[in-house]
Amino acid sequence: MRISSGPINKGKVSVQVKTVLGQIRETLQIDPSEWLELLELTPKQYQSLLVPRAQVPLEVILRVAERYNLSLDSIFRNQIDFGVLAQRHQGNTSSIPGRYLPAAYSRTQTARVVFDFLEKKYGSFQTVAAARYLQISVQELIQKDQPINFQFYMDLFGYVHRSHRPKTGFYLEMGLHSTRVNKHGHLGTLFGSLESSQVVYEKMLGDLMPLFEKNNAYQIRKMNSEKALVRCDQNEEVASALKLRWIGSRHICEWKRGVFAGLPGYIGQPAASVRELKCVHRGDSHCLFEFDYSRRLSLN
Repeated sequence: MRISSGPINKGKVSVQVKTVLGQIRETLQIDPSEWLELLELTPKQYQSLLVPRAQVPLEVILRVAERYNLSLDSIFRNQIDFGVLAQRHQGNTSSIPGRYLPAAYSRTQTARVVFDFLEKKYGSFQTVAAARYLQISVQELIQKDQPINFQFYMDLFGYVHRSHRPKTGFYLEMGLHSTRVNKHGHLGTLFGSLESSQVVYEKMLGDLMPLFEKNNAYQIRKMNSEKALVRCDQNEEVASALKLRWIGSRHICEWKRGVFAGLPGYIGQPAASVRELKCVHRGDSHCLFEFDYSRRLSLN
């Protein structure tokens, strides 16, 4: 498991980890004897770790992470919502970190598909690790379709990329998995009776996206029986609320490409060829997708 996507300054990391561990202890009001027992340290060993340049052994950090259902990544990056930590310690497993609540125009139902893909790809252990980093309960996500903001997906995709360095085509395949999962649900029922891929795209982009996707606005610029050209502009109010220059990431755009490519699958057609001609994460002012449902998608 990678702790960071870049080089680590061990001195700074050591100080930060000690600060985070101290905040965990203070938040949960753990008495000194219980804390030492958890760390499996003697008082003398613990005092030696308080020296500024002393390194905290990885096994000590792992014990804290395991006990309080946290990831190493969140401890090393100091990305812990201590309010949620306290609530979960008291038995409230449904709490969601505060950073995922402003401008909550996404739904946790989408996360169910992403976690299902990750479990099939990497196994349940890595799904649990991702959930620990995000401080959420996968079971709660599966059972409830709650509002959540797009920062959640940015954090999730960022964690996956740092931890696994996926190969080319990974996020595209993840997006295609959306059709496999949803084909037997409400979307399958809604799209199943439509007569062509063109109508499926018209229905999704013209009718459904304005209702369920408020993070971005999608505009069909051109469309015929073979192709469609669709422009995507971010919602500036959402970007402002999340304090972001651009919503999303290049990995999320690749995932979206897979979601869009898979739409013909709802009517039994092969995945369409989808190209992202412009992307804000490549320096453009907006994203521009070309859907060619007369051609099959290539994962290469």
